[in-house]
Amino acid sequence: MNFKEIGLPEYLEYHEMVEHSPKWHAFRLNGIGGSEIGSCLKVSDFKPSIQLYYEKAGIIDAPHIKNEAVFHGTHLESYVGECWKHWWDGEYMDNYNNGKLIRDYFKPSGYITNPKYPHLFASVDGIIPMGQKKMFGETLDKPGGLEIKNMSKMAIDKWETSIPPYYMLQMQMYMLVLEIDYFEIAILKDGRYLSVQYVLREDEMCDTIAKVSKDFWENRVVPAKIAQKKSDESLLNNDDKAYSNYQDIISRLEPEVDDSKSYAKFLKDRHQKVDEVKEGDMEDWNYASHYAFWANMEKTSRKNKTYAGSTIRKVMERQGVDKWTFDEDGYFNIYVTKDNSNRVNNKIKYDFDSKKIYNILKKEI
Repeated sequence: MNFKEIGLPEYLEYHEMVEHSPKWHAFRLNGIGGSEIGSCLKVSDFKPSIQLYYEKAGIIDAPHIKNEAVFHGTHLESYVGECWKHWWDGEYMDNYNNGKLIRDYFKPSGYITNPKYPHLFASVDGIIPMGQKKMFGETLDKPGGLEIKNMSKMAIDKWETSIPPYYMLQMQMYMLVLEIDYFEIAILKDGRYLSVQYVLREDEMCDTIAKVSKDFWENRVVPAKIAQKKSDESLLNNDDKAYSNYQDIISRLEPEVDDSKSYAKFLKDRHQKVDEVKEGDMEDWNYASHYAFWANMEKTSRKNKTYAGSTIRKVMERQGVDKWTFDEDGYFNIYVTKDNSNRVNNKIKYDFDSKKIYNILKKEI
């Protein structure tokens, strides 16, 4: 690939290979990719930072997920890309049927790396050549990027911007590596609704990505790789003490515990029953009582939520309405589902400072 010809920095490196081939998967052990940066920054719903750490250190294998969603997503990518080529200002079907091409892109086969960030690699769905139009009409003075996704409307509606944060980080990371400042994301919702949005580079976010990912790689993954190699050597030499020491190093290099369900699931799946009992000390008590406090808070919160919901239903019933609107502060309504049960839909924009509340409650523990 001639980077100068397409308007990208000449010092970028192109690693051409067949997608999803053994070589393609092996390359991923050399750094962090766009689909993984959300895990590194602890915003991924799918893979926790601790799992990414063990995969990149070569201690556990990264799962090669094969299911219907992945199958259709892979094969729909080229179709959605074709729709994007004919899309402009929300219209694309007539252009597609009439063969009217609006814009174009090309897809690199492999990875692009930047020597400034040797621990990162980009596997973009498409590069939009400079000279083409941005969504709002301006001409690209340098290449842009294209990301293609196949998502359910339910998953999209969870996010205020309609773009999950881990996808936003993915595009920002690609802009960091490619040194560009414009991206578009084409999302096929529920297999039938095409949405196209643009994303501009945010330097502060790119700086955070560069800093956090470098720390994760150099201060966790690289030392863990060394410790694991020495641990294997100790095992071969029947040196149990050295083996135990290196395993302890690997454990201490793990990313800190976070509050994600994916992190909890990883630890739960890893846990092995040992049938051993220890008389707890004060530190153990603090951990256990901390959990007990929040478990009781959860029960209380659930009861209070049920009480509040029942009160609202009664008030709405008396008022003869099923929806309250509050202008820019959102709305609250009760709706009936297909199975004839009713549900609460809370879209109130309430300023809930969870960190502040957590710090206050933590003092009570």
